[in-house]
Amino acid sequence: MSRSAYGRRRFLYGLGGVTIGLPVAASIPNLVRAAPGQAPPRYVSLYFGNGLPRLFADNGYRGPLGPLSPFQSKLAMVTGLNMNEANSSSIHWTGTSRFGVGHRMAGQTVGAGGESLDNALHRKFAPPGSILLPVNLTREADNLGGDPRTRHYHSWKRAGTWNREVQNPRDVWNVVFSDCMGQSGDPMNGSGTAPDPEAVRRSRYRHSVLDAVKGQYEEIVSSRSGYSAGIRGLVSDHLELVRELEKKVADMTARLESGGSETPMGSGTCEGAPSPALNIVPEQACTPSLCSTDQSQYIRANTDANWNEVWRLNAELYAMALRMGRVHYGTLGCTGGGDRYAIPELGSRGVNKSPHEYAHDFRADWNNDNAQKFALCVEWIMEKIAYFLQLLDDSAWPDPNGGTVLDNTLVMIGTEMGTPGNGQHNGDYMTFFLAGGGGRIQSGVHRFAGNTDTEFYNAVARAMNLGETFGDSREFTDSGRQGDALFGIVR
Repeated sequence: MSRSAYGRRRFLYGLGGVTIGLPVAASIPNLVRAAPGQAPPRYVSLYFGNGLPRLFADNGYRGPLGPLSPFQSKLAMVTGLNMNEANSSSIHWTGTSRFGVGHRMAGQTVGAGGESLDNALHRKFAPPGSILLPVNLTREADNLGGDPRTRHYHSWKRAGTWNREVQNPRDVWNVVFSDCMGQSGDPMNGSGTAPDPEAVRRSRYRHSVLDAVKGQYEEIVSSRSGYSAGIRGLVSDHLELVRELEKKVADMTARLESGGSETPMGSGTCEGAPSPALNIVPEQACTPSLCSTDQSQYIRANTDANWNEVWRLNAELYAMALRMGRVHYGTLGCTGGGDRYAIPELGSRGVNKSPHEYAHDFRADWNNDNAQKFALCVEWIMEKIAYFLQLLDDSAWPDPNGGTVLDNTLVMIGTEMGTPGNGQHNGDYMTFFLAGGGGRIQSGVHRFAGNTDTEFYNAVARAMNLGETFGDSREFTDSGRQGDALFGIVR
């Protein structure tokens, strides 16, 4: 996707750095559906933690992978890949640090050994006004072994230098709707300095970002704008949804703050520091019977905001950012490698340990209790991923070519390791998914033997027309060097 493909007005700008993107259908009329030889104009890496056993992948879109079944026609499952790293408990950070990177970890306190795909694509193709958006919803991993640099971050500028990720809905909102990557501070403060968090919170309840661009959007939705009635209606619906999400974020902010969040939401958002861990819990609060091990390992349960609500809200914000062209490239994290908190809403089904613990004790037998419990945990994660794909595949918000946002976005879904079990974590038989891509990706199930995750990332780079070898070529197999193996998934 070249930068020159963008013509019409794409953003509304207001005082204090407010930036509101218009739906792509209204602002980029010449967007072309991705097709053989042509890269889709958007890309998202979507990470989930603790592996995906071969037993589940070979079962297809049933059982634990069932939530993805509605998207089969737009999904490629790529399985049987290997990570050339030693199998051990350290694979959480070695695997996470190379996710979407294709280089070995530079060091446990250094992080990834190279640039990530989202950053490379943003650096090369992002149009003016587009931001790179890394969002990651997991607990900080500093008390779970390893270093947060290698277990938390998925977006990397270069070896050892990560892009700051946000997980707080307030922070996601600030990044998407303001000039907030270190340029102009919070939308309600144009000074470039960090705003007072309490003043921002009070202001958000009284005002809307739409107030800063009222004259502009009133002009666009009027008959004088030159837009068709259909486009004016689309813009009007879009701005109503902006306000609806703004109210959701304000409500979530109040609940998180009243729950005793250590850092008020909004503070430090534009200062470049990593986001603090959120004060969020799953649907049910942890109890001794549901969270039976050390309570310090769990997300604190002193607020009524829960993990699922935060995930849904962040997914809705991310989908809107893609729809309106504010974001073209980024990462999204759904749980973390080695996270040791249980999923309490599965407690009634006998799941009273964390997915991480079930992964360690996994056995490749459907009759095995740990396999059944881990399957429920993976199914829970896939439900979250399916919700994000559903938002992108919503026909109510079409791209100009008539396709959905998912049709014109390549979403790479994967984890940090392959089949876990036998008290160990393994880097063999890794499984990834490619969603969307609008004709650029061959859907179906693709099984490989011996090819590496680095070769897979290089194939994804080819699908996006990155035009350069991606990852460490020393990790290519002979078939990978010839370009005949994984590249078959790219049309």
